[in-house]
Amino acid sequence: MRPIGFGLAIALAIAALAPATVLSAAKKGADIPAAARKQGMAEAPAMVQQAGLSCQVTDARFIGKAEDKKAKTSTSYYEVDCASGPGFVVSGGAGVAPTAFSCIEANTPPSPGKEPAVPCILPGNADPKADLAPLFAKIGVQCTPTAVRGIGQSKTNTYMEAACQEGAGYVIVASAPLDVNKAAEAQNCLNYDDADGNIKCTLTDKKTRLAVVDQYVAAAKNGCAVKDRRYIGATKDGSNFFETPAPTARATSTRSTPRACSPRTGTAPRPWASSAAAP
Repeated sequence: MRPIGFGLAIALAIAALAPATVLSAAKKGADIPAAARKQGMAEAPAMVQQAGLSCQVTDARFIGKAEDKKAKTSTSYYEVDCASGPGFVVSGGAGVAPTAFSCIEANTPPSPGKEPAVPCILPGNADPKADLAPLFAKIGVQCTPTAVRGIGQSKTNTYMEAACQEGAGYVIVASAPLDVNKAAEAQNCLNYDDADGNIKCTLTDKKTRLAVVDQYVAAAKNGCAVKDRRYIGATKDGSNFFETPAPTARATSTRSTPRACSPRTGTAPRPWASSAAAP
């Protein structure tokens, strides 16, 4: 199965949306003024509702405000922690359409070596990757995230990358704004390594992700010593195919449910999964 085709630029927009006065706001690890929390709890819930988020606000802080005299707009920025699911950085105001970025997106640096523009710093948003558990369960993918990053947003979708403790990595396509209880898709990062397009997985390298083949071969309990690994691709039913040399030096095609180290062997967890109908 081919990776999802993204015919659009989906760079993270939060840094571009936030003005300098907001970018100079509190960074991770900073103390949160009581006044900022009080103002956040008073004003953010209405902003959350306007942004269309399914979020019961349990904590909030006011980040900053920007006035555009030329456009005659006023934009306020808030961070919110929700009773369930991820937290968000939301913005909006007079003459400005509301926006919402999950803390996964907000915590993603605009480029390597740089700090996130407007990171989430509320205690309840300390580990945004943990909030993805319901999404992976809904999709049916075995993934305990060790790292996540935002890739970008379109009008209808949120794009993220997740590296999993189990060895695989995924490009996740979810709703925008992000709602972990709505339909989503996950595609194995190995689909994108050699594909054309503007989506690449960067949290782990190809060699690390291919090492998952060793787990599948070990599960077959056939004494096969893996010397090399190649990802072949995925089928529409979610089967993941790999190639590895067999002990007899004969090429072996490895499929998802572990069998033996011989032609048409073992299988792995689905490289592609969706909580909606397959495209």
